Amino acid sequence: MAEGQTQTLRSERSTSNSVENGSEGFTGGPPISTDSRSTHWDAVLHEIGAIKDAYDEGDEEHKIHIMRTGESSEPSPQHHRHSILHGMTQPPPISEIEADLPPKETCEKLVARFFDAYSPAMPARNVLHRPTVEKQLQSHFADPSKTRVIWIGFLFGIMCTALHTYPQRSEVDEAPKEYQNNLNATAELFRVRTAECLIHADITKPRDLLLETLILYSLVEYIHEADGAKGVMLLSSIIMRLATQQGYHRDPNQQSNLTIFQREMRRRVWAVVDQFELLFSAQLGIPKVIRYAECDTGLMSNVSEDDLYEEMVVMPPSRPLSERTQVSYSIVKANIMRAYGNVIEFLHIVEPQPYSEVLRLDTILMNVRQDYPPHFQLRSLEEMEGDLATDIMQRFILQQCFHKGICLLHRKFWNCATMDNGEPTFYYSRRTSVASAMALLNNQAEMHQISGPGKALEKERWWKFGINNHDYMLAAMILSLDLVCEQKDLAIRSSAGSLSYPPPILLPEKIQVLQRTLGIWMDVQNNCKDAGRAIQILHAVMAKLRVRPEYAKIINGTASNVSATTMTLPYRSDDCDSPHQSALWNADPYMQKQFQIDVPSTGLATSNIDGNNNSPMGSGKDYLAGNGFTENFAPGNWLDPFEVEADMEVPMDFDWNTWDNFMYGVVTGPPPGMDQY
Repeated sequence: MAEGQTQTLRSERSTSNSVENGSEGFTGGPPISTDSRSTHWDAVLHEIGAIKDAYDEGDEEHKIHIMRTGESSEPSPQHHRHSILHGMTQPPPISEIEADLPPKETCEKLVARFFDAYSPAMPARNVLHRPTVEKQLQSHFADPSKTRVIWIGFLFGIMCTALHTYPQRSEVDEAPKEYQNNLNATAELFRVRTAECLIHADITKPRDLLLETLILYSLVEYIHEADGAKGVMLLSSIIMRLATQQGYHRDPNQQSNLTIFQREMRRRVWAVVDQFELLFSAQLGIPKVIRYAECDTGLMSNVSEDDLYEEMVVMPPSRPLSERTQVSYSIVKANIMRAYGNVIEFLHIVEPQPYSEVLRLDTILMNVRQDYPPHFQLRSLEEMEGDLATDIMQRFILQQCFHKGICLLHRKFWNCATMDNGEPTFYYSRRTSVASAMALLNNQAEMHQISGPGKALEKERWWKFGINNHDYMLAAMILSLDLVCEQKDLAIRSSAGSLSYPPPILLPEKIQVLQRTLGIWMDVQNNCKDAGRAIQILHAVMAKLRVRPEYAKIINGTASNVSATTMTLPYRSDDCDSPHQSALWNADPYMQKQFQIDVPSTGLATSNIDGNNNSPMGSGKDYLAGNGFTENFAPGNWLDPFEVEADMEVPMDFDWNTWDNFMYGVVTGPPPGMDQY
């Protein structure tokens, strides 16, 4: 961003969109706020590193790699892709579209593949009932003249998604023989045909299967644009509006014209639509389309597919979540996503809110996390060895939903330097957000560790999903800011009466985690655009955190020489709060004085959230020793690795919404203050 533009943004606090700011964001899209109510971050952002340069250099290096190797996970910008959002010519006649339908045997194989090759990261299967789809397929081939165009698009969407599972799973030889040599071309044809059917059907008019087809189409687009998917963000909002128009946000039991089967399927569709829109709204830093106070649709029932059929007149009782069905994961995820959505709604409230509301939402997240059934609890990699890849991914996704909710909830309230009658105000938020940031990066490391050739998640390719990548970069940013802040914490520590009281997570352990995540991003940089940006930012951050020579190798050692898949994890990634909860609550005088209680109402001091008594950091004695990075940290010198600058500002506030837009590429210029990186 040019200097003149930067000054304009700071002085006018404009709310113009990215085009007016001279960037390549959404043309004519919603205004993107550049307002920041604090200037304290300017000094800190200047100290951490050149994030603006990192952003630009990361994109440039990715382009250079593509030019040299010809490898890219994105479509060529010179090639116009026909789609609903990118523009389409007049769609061909319906008869021409139907002519591209494969023979019945091939359709049956691809429909079966769609349901069998399930991935929890792509929840399209959850909105469909397999026996019903198979029955409809038979009816179509019995009399194609009675088939509606929206169902043709629905079928194309299913088959397109199925084709995408073959190259991802290295199972091309299992694809229909006629497509084995042209899988990508056929998938692209089916994608276009899906869009053309949607145009013929007119998405502005409510009709059966419209939402299901749009969901399929959107997820196909997300597969294709996994590094960006800006268009899918708009599609998710459109789908939510259409669902609301059709009354999906109201519980179907209030609509007597619906059959029992239709009511249950509407609950499934709404769960996916709601979560889909929530995730992308959070990425853009914009409010949800509809708030939870405006909808009352209940959760789907935990029943097997065989319990459902179109002619049913009584809904069977829902089974306990301890009994696994095809939809049990969807139910558990809907619960944690609802808690996460409450956080997103809270963060968009304009009026100032009491800190007690933060603690209330924190408790909700904790309780939902604690209610995960045993088979959805994340365990160590050794304990999960031999489990199905889908089961492992489900556990990781559920953990990630929880931890990013914690990070987003507390990241604006972690200012432990603000003093009120001598007490720090938001000490718990700082420690909790840092602990969840560590857990997110540990999740990334564990998934990467088992994503190599022949490993459990080899076919999942975690780095292909921009939403997850954004979470990992957010976690790295939180750790980086915490490292900077701890250089100025001496005054707060001294209020406890001793400088020997250590932070819950020691500095070298945070540095080790940042170094490890840097190595992971370097491993995947040739296949992930987000990786280049993350690498540049982490390099800039680490270069600004000056350390003693004996610790310099932790930061300045070449990341390429560090095996990201063999580094020891500091603590288990399924521990949801600080790495030593009882120490945080019981040994920390701040928590007892701030809340005037011995044990907080969240119940964190009584047990770990996973129900185990395992302290991830070991006993108090092991807190300062026992690993290769902390053996020199005797009481009294736990901040020694860092050279503290006396005039360095401590960050008090940060425009996290602008950070989200910046990291996701909605704006090409950094938030106010970042241009000096």
